[in-house]
Amino acid sequence: MLVPTGLSGLIPLQSVPISDDGATLDDVAEVHLTPSLAVYTASRRRAARPIPPVLVGIADPDGSLPGSRGELAAIAARPGWASMEVAVGAEATLDWLAAHAPDASHLHLACHGNNDLTDPDGSHLSLAGDDLRTVAALAHNISLRARVATASACQSGHFDTLMIPDEYIGLAGGLLQAGAACAVVSLWPVDDEATSLLMTRFYELLDANSVGQPQTQKPQTALRDARLWLRGLTETDRATYLDQHPVLASELRARRLPTRSVRNGSRGPYDTVQHWGAFVAYGY
Repeated sequence: MLVPTGLSGLIPLQSVPISDDGATLDDVAEVHLTPSLAVYTASRRRAARPIPPVLVGIADPDGSLPGSRGELAAIAARPGWASMEVAVGAEATLDWLAAHAPDASHLHLACHGNNDLTDPDGSHLSLAGDDLRTVAALAHNISLRARVATASACQSGHFDTLMIPDEYIGLAGGLLQAGAACAVVSLWPVDDEATSLLMTRFYELLDANSVGQPQTQKPQTALRDARLWLRGLTETDRATYLDQHPVLASELRARRLPTRSVRNGSRGPYDTVQHWGAFVAYGY
């Protein structure tokens, strides 16, 4: 378990090379991250709480993330949810999120986000109707009990390295402070196509060993396995996967996606770290 501080919070530690053959830390170890030991201890207690499997999700509030619609639909189609509430497009407002998020065991936010490294309160999620949910508002105005809260959004996992170099105050910090046991966030602007595949696979892996009951595998384990899967995905594998996930495939193909092709020196269309390495999990 690592507590990254300062500039180390901007580095995808799981992608650090450890050998000349291109192997990374992700290949040989499961990296656990936390903003602080106190938060890690609190998140472990929250993870132990029995919570009915309830999915609450939003997708594509401004119409610019078509892949997120299929991503959320594919996640919602997973078996075992006791109930679910989803909002897509113009329905994904701040009021809707505030009303439904406290009930979630799994909170999925597939929207744009941004962290202002000079102003902690400027970090936000962008929702429908130009609504913004800042870190401060998230932490203090919404009480979460989620086992895992995922900000499937751009730049949702930055540190503020100028004002408080040894403390994490981005969106992941807000989700954890609000009560989530684990927050999955991104370190840089995320490709819609790659993210939709990664997130769909992530939720599959969360309940990979369960029978009609989501969430038997820890989020850190499932996320690492999803990253490794995306990194090694071939074009043939991708085509097969999309055939098995028609809702996701339909949304992507409606927007002429996927577009990735294998480049010289790459093992697959998502082999480079900017496609598979952005997402990290904080908490337990």
